[in-house]
Amino acid sequence: MEVDEQGEASDSALSPLETKLQKSPKELIEQYFKLLTQGCGNAVCSNKYCASSAHFYKRTSVSPNEAAIEAIRLVKQKIAVECTVARETMVTQPTPSTSSSTDAFTQQSSSVSCKATPPSTVTPLSHTLILDTIKECKKHENWSELVRLIGRSFSQIDVLLQSFRKEDDSNSTLDMTSLQAAYTDLFSLSDNIFTSALCNAITTLSTGLAIELQYRIAYERDPKIVNIILIILSLPVIGSPEFIEQAYPEFLKAVTYLPLQGQKTLVQTFVRMGKEYQRSLLFSLQTLITVKIVSHDEWGSRHLNNDDSITSAAKMMKLVYYASLLGGEMDTPEMQFREKEHYTILKKSVQEFIQSATESTGKDRAESKEDPLALALGVKPLDSRNALIPRHEFINSAVNDTLEMDVDFTYFRSEGKRFSFISHPFLLNTATKNLALYYDSRVRMLSERRSAILSSLISGGQHVPNLRLRVRRDHLIDDALVELEVAYMDNPNDLKKQLYVEFEGEQGIDEGGVSKEFFQLITEEIFNPDFGMFVYDADTRQFWFNPDSFENEAQFTLVGILLGLAIYNNIILDVRFPMVIYRKLMGKLGTIHDLRSSHPVLHSSLQQLLEYEGDVEEDFMTSFVLSRKNMFGEIISHSLKEGGAETFVTNDNRKEYCDMYVDYLLNQMVEKQFNAFYKGFHMVTDESPMESLFTPEEVEELVCGSDDWDLQAMENSTEYDGGFDSESETIKHFWEVVHNMSVEDQKRLLQFVSGSDRVPVGGLAKLKLVIAKNGPDSDRLPTSHTCFNVLLLPDYNNLEKLKERLLLAITHAKGFGML
Repeated sequence: MEVDEQGEASDSALSPLETKLQKSPKELIEQYFKLLTQGCGNAVCSNKYCASSAHFYKRTSVSPNEAAIEAIRLVKQKIAVECTVARETMVTQPTPSTSSSTDAFTQQSSSVSCKATPPSTVTPLSHTLILDTIKECKKHENWSELVRLIGRSFSQIDVLLQSFRKEDDSNSTLDMTSLQAAYTDLFSLSDNIFTSALCNAITTLSTGLAIELQYRIAYERDPKIVNIILIILSLPVIGSPEFIEQAYPEFLKAVTYLPLQGQKTLVQTFVRMGKEYQRSLLFSLQTLITVKIVSHDEWGSRHLNNDDSITSAAKMMKLVYYASLLGGEMDTPEMQFREKEHYTILKKSVQEFIQSATESTGKDRAESKEDPLALALGVKPLDSRNALIPRHEFINSAVNDTLEMDVDFTYFRSEGKRFSFISHPFLLNTATKNLALYYDSRVRMLSERRSAILSSLISGGQHVPNLRLRVRRDHLIDDALVELEVAYMDNPNDLKKQLYVEFEGEQGIDEGGVSKEFFQLITEEIFNPDFGMFVYDADTRQFWFNPDSFENEAQFTLVGILLGLAIYNNIILDVRFPMVIYRKLMGKLGTIHDLRSSHPVLHSSLQQLLEYEGDVEEDFMTSFVLSRKNMFGEIISHSLKEGGAETFVTNDNRKEYCDMYVDYLLNQMVEKQFNAFYKGFHMVTDESPMESLFTPEEVEELVCGSDDWDLQAMENSTEYDGGFDSESETIKHFWEVVHNMSVEDQKRLLQFVSGSDRVPVGGLAKLKLVIAKNGPDSDRLPTSHTCFNVLLLPDYNNLEKLKERLLLAITHAKGFGML
């Protein structure tokens, strides 16, 4: 193509150019307009139609109107003004967004272009330099120098590495105060005239940063390269649409190559930056993930888990999550050490029992692996009492709505070879994590079934692929506990087989409904205060271990097994434990913080003692001795320490008194009963990812179900069959009756159709109720298949009849034989 000195192209040149670039005149005008107003971001660009160039055809910046007119003229006169960027170093390669169009252009012409080479001398960025540049640009009404400064500085590792530094005890650190002040001045400018140059510069920077970090070049040369990451992450516009499109994802992708020590440094810096900085960074990461998901019409885990933009943001969010934990209220190191010692011994006893019973070695057992970054930081989510940012703010709805858990679970089982959201559980809600636990339990059930079949083929014995319980309704506890004891004494791994329950003398195949009824009935009996294993607090409406129970440890072990089996088989129970029980099951010890839910009156009293401003010894006259009544009304005294009766509580030792009081009440007094309970629970769940996935609050939801009693959600998710649909008259009558029921009757209905009156994890929408027509109008009662949540409803001809028949059915439906 012939081009004159002014860049004028012949008429014949435009057609192949447009064909090659596949750009309409409108797109070319928009492109030229950006070059004229914002530039390309290259400090040594020689294109006179680029605002970044020192050879810009105007000494002052052009107004938007002037730029629009000039862009139209350039297109109309077929003047090619593309900037061709030929970098000489790896750090300053062309950005992906411009390389394809640039190559196409240079193949056709040698038009006005620029060859950018790194400047020989570079001035690091500082607040003073930015202020001076802004003043100079305002003085000459030309912003090209500021655009060049931003484009040059933010595209080169060596420049940012020296920028915004301060000397502190001979250690060079990032001056965050100066950085934030500079950003305040920069982004107070109207029209963000340098945005395009900044986006291009960060994209270019990311390419070099990724390569240097990947091969440990930059970090080994200068660990302070972490400062570059902080400079970019602190940009107030980093989560805006312009940056989310390309620059931000590319940068996060580069950061994922940061070595473990660098990640640790980042987390510690985030902690120092505080809550608002962490929340702002979290918001930008959530925005990026959500935008990337919703911008695609069809998503699935195969795309979700392999999209670098999403996975890189998730990895960065993990750093923010750990910073939030460390910056909040944590258990003391002394308590963490004591818990580790105590529960290591307890867990070891469970594993040794299982190994001895199954004649297996520890090598045969799957051990959950801790996150290396968590180990380096010395942080465990369970040690957090009050994080800086509530955990629910880390949950991403788009991920939970889109994730295909079967695929993600496969990636999770690949042991780190593929990215898995299960390894980043802070992004997931309880319902999604429960689905992961469901897949895990089903995989283990299949494994135990295969082992049973293989064993029977080798030894010739009877193959028992499932855990079967045959019980009598009038001897429910005795039969269940005896059969479970036989099972775990013979082979504890049998507890990991799929559970089937059969009521003696009753017909029915257990597809889930019979097991639900079995657990409901047995928990009602076990937690009956008259049975004596647990005591009931009428104020909190919760159960606690009876320290004076006549039941032996084996009985509490079997209760723990039942609780574990319920979770393992995805069954909701009506069990009301205080939260401290779930914390203890996950390896914590009870502290004064836990009294708030388990013993609220005592918690209030101890807090008053700790905060009392008078003379504690004289006014309270309390010694280090506790007294309580046993189940027979006898007074039992316990000394909290040696010589406790002679040691009075004072202002100096009152914290020690409170800690010892709580430790005795929540840990020591029920240690025998709880340890047996813990043993039974972990014989079922010991190899599951429960502890790494769930918080104690979420484990309670797994056991007891959700508190979200939303009948409208259940109605919206209900499906219809056999001739019914949502517009059927009978269906409209049905929902009118249900919404006008009392809460107790609504629970009876839930019990009638699902086998449990508890709300599933994730709410009633997860129930997936099916209402099927069961013939024309008649006097028959509604029936149900509780295993599949199916309600069989005759096509009653009026509302009154439907209400009378339905209430009668749900009131007298107890017992599988009646359904």
